[in-house]
Amino acid sequence: MDEAAFRATPRAIGRTDAPLPHAMTMRLQGGGLAGLAQAVEVECPHDVHALVAAAQAGFGGLLDMPCPGIVADAGAWQGRRRRESLS
Repeated sequence: MDEAAFRATPRAIGRTDAPLPHAMTMRLQGGGLAGLAQAVEVECPHDVHALVAAAQAGFGGLLDMPCPGIVADAGAWQGRRRRESLS
């Protein structure tokens, strides 16, 4: 995400009650899971519960996980491309 787009989000200007845009929510979810899978060294996480349990067991708790790496993976994550219109 470029800097100008980040500045335009409601949370960036101090409104914490506004919902996140859909694309940002998906990036946090998909990228966060990808980063967590990388930290736990799981190649393809299909079971989120098992992934979180493995992270808790491997790092001793959620607060002890390597957050910088997970955040970097979340920021770099890109969802699938929008399909072309059928019309």
